[in-house]
Amino acid sequence: MPNYQFYNDIDLTLSGEGNVADKLHGNWEYFETKNNIPDPDIRISCVEHIQGNAPDVTFGSAKKHYYKSEEYLISNYFGDKFGISFTNNELIYTNGSRQITFLRRIAEYFLRKNLLEKNKVMLHSSAVYFNNKTLLFPGWRHTGKTNTLLTLLHSGASYLADDRVFIDDNRTAFAFPTRLHLDGYNYRSFPELKTSSKNQIYRARLHNYIDRITGENSSFFSRGLNMASNAFIRRSGSHNVEQVFPEVEILDSSADGNIIFLKSSSGSDVELSEMSQNEFVRKMKSVNYREWDSGVLKLANIYDLLFHKDKSKLSEVEEFINRQEKAFESMYLDGSVYELNLPANSDTWTEKTKKDIINVIKEV
Repeated sequence: MPNYQFYNDIDLTLSGEGNVADKLHGNWEYFETKNNIPDPDIRISCVEHIQGNAPDVTFGSAKKHYYKSEEYLISNYFGDKFGISFTNNELIYTNGSRQITFLRRIAEYFLRKNLLEKNKVMLHSSAVYFNNKTLLFPGWRHTGKTNTLLTLLHSGASYLADDRVFIDDNRTAFAFPTRLHLDGYNYRSFPELKTSSKNQIYRARLHNYIDRITGENSSFFSRGLNMASNAFIRRSGSHNVEQVFPEVEILDSSADGNIIFLKSSSGSDVELSEMSQNEFVRKMKSVNYREWDSGVLKLANIYDLLFHKDKSKLSEVEEFINRQEKAFESMYLDGSVYELNLPANSDTWTEKTKKDIINVIKEV
């Protein structure tokens, strides 16, 4: 059973074998420890069977619903079940579950909540150490976090994170090295990647072509073709950063973080501008709600409806989100938060784009 220790602050244990455990381990393997953890802060367990529901305490439809079983809130999605205990910071799942992303996000809510008590807040962000500066690149999904990271790693940057990173109130960034998740547009923008075969490159080109010709067309045929492309042609993969960049240095932490919020536009210009405190906090709150917090709020609300506890779990999650927002406000210093405009289309992510990014970032 793997044990994980996050920044010597929070302990997590994961039991089970198979696809679910392997994918969860892929997110946290950097934090694996050989230390025995008898009383973890967060516990994720594989069970053979999750008890069925009583119809009178079910919320939802016949195929997609929630119910309670002992101390667990059970999510049943077309027969695929997992359980969550907000009281004990515990998750249970059955081997073969397809709800891996949701399991991870709930587990990392427990992690984020505990680390916030230690004055560490999570940014949905890639992060590197480059040109003697710690650089964090938060932003919405598909705005260029990974492409920006790849650009800088190709130029000799040290690696901190691809998708999320923790930062404390002294602006020290703490590494969260997950496997690089490379999608078709990453391969298209960086055909030299060591993981990209000719087959992957051709798949990426074909998928991007179909995406372009169907993107503005809402006909039944276009939507069907786009769905087929996403299901059977689009190719993505996850790789340890050392597989892609064998010489890369992976840091544990890096001080004096500079925040560069990413946005994308239809043009090809790379432009850097300063960002106000209110705008930064507003956008970070929106990003975290979309990527991480909305699902937790939904489950906490259902948990309250089913369990009738004295202390509302929904209020607890809302309190966490408010404290997270205060942490965003406190990390802001005048002139140290920027916004970087990047091209939205991978066709316009050229060698010139990469050079412009490097030159602009050197001005920070």
